[in-house]
Amino acid sequence: MTDTSATMEGTIAHLRRFVVECAELRELERSLSRFNVFDVLRSAESELRHSNMLAWMLDPEASHGMDDLFLRRWLMLVLNEAADQGRPLDLDPVEVDSEPFLRVEVLREWHNIDVLVKIRLKEEEWVIAIENKVNSAQSAGQLARYRTDVERVFSKARKVFLFLTKSTEIPSDEQYISTRYETVQRVVSQILTEADDILGHGPKYLLEQYDHLLTERFMANSKAQELALKIYQEHRVALDFIIEQIPDKLTEIGTSVSKSVKEAGYWTRSTRPVVFLPNAWNVPNNLVPNGWPCVCLEVRISEGKAVVAAQARQELKDAAWRQQLFLLAKQDNWLGYNASKPGPIWFTFFNHPLTEIPFAEGTPEEIAQEIVAKTKEALRDARFAGMVGKVTELLKGLGQALAN
Repeated sequence: MTDTSATMEGTIAHLRRFVVECAELRELERSLSRFNVFDVLRSAESELRHSNMLAWMLDPEASHGMDDLFLRRWLMLVLNEAADQGRPLDLDPVEVDSEPFLRVEVLREWHNIDVLVKIRLKEEEWVIAIENKVNSAQSAGQLARYRTDVERVFSKARKVFLFLTKSTEIPSDEQYISTRYETVQRVVSQILTEADDILGHGPKYLLEQYDHLLTERFMANSKAQELALKIYQEHRVALDFIIEQIPDKLTEIGTSVSKSVKEAGYWTRSTRPVVFLPNAWNVPNNLVPNGWPCVCLEVRISEGKAVVAAQARQELKDAAWRQQLFLLAKQDNWLGYNASKPGPIWFTFFNHPLTEIPFAEGTPEEIAQEIVAKTKEALRDARFAGMVGKVTELLKGLGQALAN
C-alpha cells in the first residue's frame, strides 16, 4: 500500500469514528436544531433583522408591552460599562434611570444610521445613534460621517454614539462607545426573569427566541461553542478533511446561477464568472473550435454585489473586428473607462451593475435566484438590449481568422 493510500485509509477510519462514536455531535445537533424563528426566517446573522429587533425593543410604543424598560436598562448598562472604562460621558446612567421621558422616537436608517433614538425630556433632547455590525466590518470614514450628520442636525441635543458588534471590533471614531451583543442578551434575560408578568404571550415568546439565539450564537464560551471545541479536539483529522471539501459560498452561488441560466435555455459555460450567450450571439461565427465564444456575457459575482458584463475574449483573433467593436463601444459610451485601444487579450465593452445582493442572508440557491432574476431584468433594459442588438449585427461580419 502506498503512503497516499495509507493516509486516505486512516482518514476514512477517522471519519467513521467521528460519525459512529461522537456523542457530543448528537448533543450539538440537538442544540442547534432546536426550533428558532430567526433561523426559520434566515435572519440569525442578518444585520438588518437584528437592527429591526433592537429598534422594536427600544421603542416604548411598540407591541412588546415593556414600555421603556429595555431602553433604560440597556442604555444604563452600556453607559455604566463605558464609565468603568474611564470614558467621558455626555449622559450619565443615573440620569437615564431617573429622568422622565416625555416622548421617544426610534428611527431606522436615518441618514443610513442603523438605529437612531430621539428622547424628548422637559427641557432638553437626547439623541442615541447606534451603528450595528453583526458580521460586516465598518467602512473607512463611515462612523465619523454619521456622527457629523447627527451633530449638524441635532446640534443642541446631548448625544451618545454607540458601536454595537458581535465581535471585539474597535470603532474607527473615538467618539463612539463600543458595546457588544452580550449586553443586549443580558438585558433581555433580566427582563424575561423579572418582568414576566408585563409581557404578552407573543412578545414573550419572541424575546425568549431572541435570548436563545444570542446565548448560543453571539456569546463567548456558550454551550454550543464548548461542544464544538471538544468535538474538534477529538476528531481533528476527520473535521479538517470535511472542511477542505466544503466549497466557498461564492462558488456555490456561481454554480447555481450557471445551472439556472442553462435551464432557461441559454448557452452557458463556467461558473466564476458565469459565461453565457444571448441566443442571438449563439451563432457559428462567434464560436471557435475549442468551444469558447469570441464575445459573451458574464455574470461576475463578488462579496455583496454582482454585475453582468459583455466581454471580448482572447479567442477573438480578428484584429479589425476587435477594433470595430471597441470603436462602437466608445461611440455609444458603453466602456465606462478610459482606453485608447482594446485590450490585447480580453476587454470588457459593457458593464451593468445589478442592485446590491444581500450575501449575509439566504442560502446560495436563494441568492442565485435573485441574481438570475436581476440579470433577466438587465437584459430587458433598453440600453442593454440595444447593445446586444448592435453586437448581433456586428457578428454577421465577423471574419473567420479565429484561434484553433
